[in-house]
Amino acid sequence: MGFYDCRCMVTGIGLDGIGATAVLIRRNGDVYQPISLGIAGNYDRSGAVDGVIEDLGTDVLLRYFLNRLNDGRLVLDADATEFDRESPPTEIDELLWCFERNCLDIDDEPVAAAIFDGSPILLALVAQPIWDAVTAAATADRFANAFPDSPTALEIYRDHPSELSVPAGKLRAINDLLAARGLVWASPAHAAQRYPTDYGGQHDSEDLRRFLDEARGDYHDLPIVLSAIDSYERKIRDLLIDD
Repeated sequence: MGFYDCRCMVTGIGLDGIGATAVLIRRNGDVYQPISLGIAGNYDRSGAVDGVIEDLGTDVLLRYFLNRLNDGRLVLDADATEFDRESPPTEIDELLWCFERNCLDIDDEPVAAAIFDGSPILLALVAQPIWDAVTAAATADRFANAFPDSPTALEIYRDHPSELSVPAGKLRAINDLLAARGLVWASPAHAAQRYPTDYGGQHDSEDLRRFLDEARGDYHDLPIVLSAIDSYERKIRDLLIDD
């Protein structure tokens, strides 16, 4: 598959030309819930992020899933991901790309590219200016508050609860905003996504302006997000110029 553009899960603004934070999500009953802390990088125009800002959280996440690949709980399809147990991913960017492959549909059937304990892990994406604005005032929090229904997340990070309490607080801030706005965690093209992505498409300047107008309308009553949308617009000014 070639390049394609995605939208921010929280506001619907485009991700082309801007940083993004990815969160791993997994189905729990009828909904998807986060199983990872935020992973900041650049939108790679293939449904994931690269140039990841590595830290303790990303190191723990990569090590955990490499161990699960080794013990068989994580299974990678080499045809879909280019990786498997014998040739594992060695960078967090590569691991995220494996999970992104699960987000694709072929003939309306999910691609079983990276299966963990029998079910796929997907990616949710939030534009970096939005993530930064919403989490700016977040305080350190307990993992149980950031991941109230995710034993997987607690298993991943269980050895570092105090060291990662700040990113846990940031994730809780995003959780709280989603709940307040009637949004849910979802991958870019999922049916539950309020701002869906048409896989394979690319956003032109008209699309980006339309997304901006929609976001401003949806968040007209939340100044902190409106300010972040304005910051985003300034950063992508060149992309808003008609070809």
